[in-house]
Amino acid sequence: MEDTKGHTPEVEPRWLKAITGKDRTFVDGMEIGRRAWNLKRAIFVPQGRHKKMELFSGYYYRPGASNCGFAPEPPVFDGSKWDWKNCKELYFSKEGVEQFKTHFYNVEGLNPDSGYPKRKTLEDLGMKHVADYLKSKDKLG
Repeated sequence: MEDTKGHTPEVEPRWLKAITGKDRTFVDGMEIGRRAWNLKRAIFVPQGRHKKMELFSGYYYRPGASNCGFAPEPPVFDGSKWDWKNCKELYFSKEGVEQFKTHFYNVEGLNPDSGYPKRKTLEDLGMKHVADYLKSKDKLG
């Protein structure tokens, strides 16, 4: 951003190249992150992790939660542009979080009822062996 507030998709690839010599794009980094995130999910699933267990800490569900850990005015997207707003009275509802999780799991290729990774998702990420393992444990999404 021109006023130097916010992040840019250009910094991380530059750091990676400076440190490792690897020339990766921001999109490459996002895909690496998706693989790591799905692998972490796949590790927790056989240990009993389920969508019902994935909740935010209690304070997120109380007024003022949106101000915890942020600057006094966090970035907010109003549907057309980003702006810095005072929204300290915002907080999550349990119903809204459940609705978000279902939508997010569908977008990310997870089973919307359990949160388990689906075979296609894992195979598309080059992790067929992980899908096979979860299938053997009857924990594939």
